[in-house]
Amino acid sequence: MKKTRYILCLATVVLLAGGCGKFVREELITMQNEIDQLHRQVADMNEALVSLRTIVDEMAAGGYVVEVKEFTDEDGRGGYTLVFNDGSLMNLYSGVDGKDGEDAVPPVIGLKQDETDGEWYWTLDEEWILSPEGERFKAIGVDGITPQVQLMKAEDSEETHWFYSMDGGTNWVDTGFNAKGKDAVEVFSSIEVLEDRIVLTLSADGSTLELPRTGKLAFNVELTLNLEGEEQTIGEGETLQVRYTLTGDVTESTLLTAGTGGRYKTRIERSDTTRTEGIVHVTAPDPFEEGSVYLTVSDGKGYTKVRMLNFHKRIFLLPGGSEMPVKAAGTVVPVEYKANFKHVLTFSEGAADWIQPMTTETRTVYTISDTMAFKVAENTSKEPRTGIIHIHPEENPDYVVATLTLVQEGQPEGEGSGTGSGN
Repeated sequence: MKKTRYILCLATVVLLAGGCGKFVREELITMQNEIDQLHRQVADMNEALVSLRTIVDEMAAGGYVVEVKEFTDEDGRGGYTLVFNDGSLMNLYSGVDGKDGEDAVPPVIGLKQDETDGEWYWTLDEEWILSPEGERFKAIGVDGITPQVQLMKAEDSEETHWFYSMDGGTNWVDTGFNAKGKDAVEVFSSIEVLEDRIVLTLSADGSTLELPRTGKLAFNVELTLNLEGEEQTIGEGETLQVRYTLTGDVTESTLLTAGTGGRYKTRIERSDTTRTEGIVHVTAPDPFEEGSVYLTVSDGKGYTKVRMLNFHKRIFLLPGGSEMPVKAAGTVVPVEYKANFKHVLTFSEGAADWIQPMTTETRTVYTISDTMAFKVAENTSKEPRTGIIHIHPEENPDYVVATLTLVQEGQPEGEGSGTGSGN
């Protein structure tokens, strides 16, 4: 309201003192130009942040640039249009607002890759942007976000500050930096178009992002996993050990990183003796959520190969219930089940002495209905006995997905002579 009254007062002065009219008009034009430039800065910054996230998404998915076109927009600003292999387009300005970026001012929002988990997180002036709970914000995956910026009045101040939002504009955080209409806002400090790649230098910390300009990889490295196919199953809270091997032209600059979509966690355990082998530990969230893990092999020069693993919840259902009564006489017990993973069985102490599996594992990773059977020996004791059968994933025998309990009754009074075994 103060600004409105100020402008109205100026208008009154113009009417009363025509001799000052030219001066006032020039001041008003200057103010309007500065406001327009501030609005342009906001739009440019938000567009650049969207572009930045798109770039890291393309990098994670193994995308590459198939065509580069120079352009000049209606305001005389020059740049490049990048055409990706999936047909998407992106405009990047060479310089900031047509300038060289030397007079750009904070805040500088950027991205940085965590060396431990390989994830890309958003930063503000080289520091992680944190939620009220102290969590960092991912840029890639199903829960990746794109920040937004806006110019707003600072609390208890007449100054206009840069604010940012990490939740689509619901909540805004004051960066503490004043807005200046004459200054530019930059995300990329430089854009270098080379014959084989595009090199983007981030203003946040000077790090670079490299996008290959060809679909033919310039390095021959193959990633082999001890898993088949892209669709995998995992249990809630389960940690799956995925063994990997790198073959081909593996050099000191060859790097394997693991990123995730959703609340999955990854950790790479590399061999102490070679760069070509190791284990990727993948932990599913609890409660369970579907998600993905992408394993990226890079040669350190902008060329990448990506292997995606999509995780679904392990299913092992027992339509007849998880506890089955068995007569004292020896018999064969059929058990119907539904499962979507290959499994192995273990038995509670003593149970293997009188329960013998007659079938072992599922035939496919897809959900099927099947029947397994157990040969149960006669219980010669008058005491009932219980045997617990644990169902484990074939690739993770330490994780229990489900249990089946067989409760065998004892011999009636006056019958039987043995003692039996079990627990």
